[in-house]
Amino acid sequence: MRIIVPTSLNEITLNQYLHFRKLAKDYADHEDFLTLSLVTIFCNITIEQAKALEVSDYNDIVETLKKTLTDQPKFQERFKLNDVEFGFIPNLDKMTAGEYIDLDTYLGDEATYYEAMAVCYRPVTESFGKMYQIEKYEGADKYKQALVNMPCGIALGAVVFFYHLSRELLSATQHFLKTDKQAATLLQESTLTKNGDGMQALIQSLEGAELILKEQFSSTFIAS
Repeated sequence: MRIIVPTSLNEITLNQYLHFRKLAKDYADHEDFLTLSLVTIFCNITIEQAKALEVSDYNDIVETLKKTLTDQPKFQERFKLNDVEFGFIPNLDKMTAGEYIDLDTYLGDEATYYEAMAVCYRPVTESFGKMYQIEKYEGADKYKQALVNMPCGIALGAVVFFYHLSRELLSATQHFLKTDKQAATLLQESTLTKNGDGMQALIQSLEGAELILKEQFSSTFIAS
């Protein structure tokens, strides 16, 4: 039996990753079961096939997978999936209210990463060198199912990208407000601030995502 063992996050699908993450939460006290699930899910084999492996091979596979899952994801603007090229939102300054609101909703919970990725990535319609355009946003449901099997590393890289970008924007805004008391007063009195909307709300959502990522990358089970 030939087994393909992923050695990078991009060799793992987002679906496989989230499936394992759910099991890791639901069966946190069942290490043997989680170890078996690690092998069956990421190597795409049955429980019977995993149990039939020699102990030395089984342990080697487990260690390789643990190492793979602790790799740091990297942001990637474009990728191909089933012969369709998907591109990240090319100009964040022109993000629509619909994209913004949906990202605010979906990025803070790993259970809705499929939807978040369908906001971030859509099919490329025009391309010239490094420049490109993507389809107009029509809601996360349109490509959510298509992106179930996108590379996990690209998905997590997008989450990390948004988190760090938002932190930088917040830091710059806070610095500006410290030097401009009038602007600070106007911001405090604004409807957006009173309602808890705007960039601060998105950052709070992404801080939740960061906690998820930290938990994922420092998991006792994965890193042991």
